[in-house]
Amino acid sequence: MEITSICVLGGSGFVGRHVCHQLAARGYRVRVPARDRERAKQLILLPTVDVVSANVHDPHALKDVMVGSDAVINLIGVLHDGRGQGSFAASHVELARKVVAACRENGIRRLLHMSALHAAPAAPSAYLRSKGEAEAIARDSGLDVSVFRPSVIFGPDDSFLNLFATLLKVFPVMFLGSPGARFQPVFVEDVAAVILRSLEDRSSAGKSYDL
Repeated sequence: MEITSICVLGGSGFVGRHVCHQLAARGYRVRVPARDRERAKQLILLPTVDVVSANVHDPHALKDVMVGSDAVINLIGVLHDGRGQGSFAASHVELARKVVAACRENGIRRLLHMSALHAAPAAPSAYLRSKGEAEAIARDSGLDVSVFRPSVIFGPDDSFLNLFATLLKVFPVMFLGSPGARFQPVFVEDVAAVILRSLEDRSSAGKSYDL
């Protein structure tokens, strides 16, 4: 089946904006649900992107926003465990179940799922455990799933490395909680390019990619 229309969950976020720009540049029709359309105002200007108001945590709204899509890309995630819909359990685990259910109800076979490097149900942090649970839900869904497991993602508008850059401009000395920690950061445009390539490569279904 030819894929021409994609629903991007988390399309107004850091990675999502880059994914949507690359999809639009290739001529795909893209639908982006957002609770706050103001956050997605730069996407509204893209000719093939439709930003719609929707709360994806609502199963009925999620099902409706996927209608007519050939594939779904789930990029939603939170870095800090909050309350309600902002918790790891709601944003990662429960949402993964809702996404799989909505795909099935709409007859959508293709699902691309964003996880995290070293995610696993028995991982040492709550973040990685929740990501691991969500990844397992997606992989075991019976859908044509590709999983992406990036390390720290950097780019012009990231909220991680740019934070340290800002602090270094303000303070002459910066104390680190884990000075021996090592990262293998990956550029956001490269992450978006891998997702796009996987979308167009049927053989990527059933595979996981460490980025």
